[in-house]
Amino acid sequence: MKHLFALSVVVCLFINVKGQQQTSTLSGTWEIKNFTYDNHSNNNEQNTKFKKYKSFTPTHFIVIEVNPNNNITTTSLFGTYTIKDGIYTEKILNVNRESSGMMGRSFSFTIAFEGKDKMIQTGSFNGMKTSELWVKVKTVDSNVEQAPKTKPLYVINTPNKQLTLKTDSIGSPLLTIGQEQIASIEILKDETAVNLYGEKGKDGVIIITVHQQKLDEVLKTLKEKHLID
Repeated sequence: MKHLFALSVVVCLFINVKGQQQTSTLSGTWEIKNFTYDNHSNNNEQNTKFKKYKSFTPTHFIVIEVNPNNNITTTSLFGTYTIKDGIYTEKILNVNRESSGMMGRSFSFTIAFEGKDKMIQTGSFNGMKTSELWVKVKTVDSNVEQAPKTKPLYVINTPNKQLTLKTDSIGSPLLTIGQEQIASIEILKDETAVNLYGEKGKDGVIIITVHQQKLDEVLKTLKEKHLID
């Protein structure tokens, strides 16, 4: 019985470590390079009219589709994910208006890595069998392709006013604000974003509303990170 218990502990630890390794490999920004959605006509990147990026923190993901002709964000998704026994499961917490039917839904996929810069994701999405090849976007320090230049404007909602975040020196503020602190996220794009926020909104605007009881804590952290004055 002692040996069986010890073996169970070792197996659980192995699964936990393996999940952590996969999460570590997943963290960063990826660009889709090839995909198959059943017999969909746009089954490779040559036939698409967008570039699609997916960024991961240890707990959250955000997907952005960009029109390469004008760098305008056309689709965006935000949510949380888990990896267990090689199965990646994501829950969509917020979307833009065009994808409103996906709010709150969960999807599971099998993921496999080829080295640290290629990921194959297979499964089912909206009733279609899918297979996607993602390639990790390299940083400038690696002397290879830079991450997409499109950069949405991030805004924090407060009871009295909206605060624009300074994000030039870091990545997404979603790395700084915890999941439990976020009440909702609204995404604006195109003319709506520009009309409300001017030139700064040309790449889209992400409006983050924080739970009232967490607001002071979030504002303190943002000031410490020099994201707000």
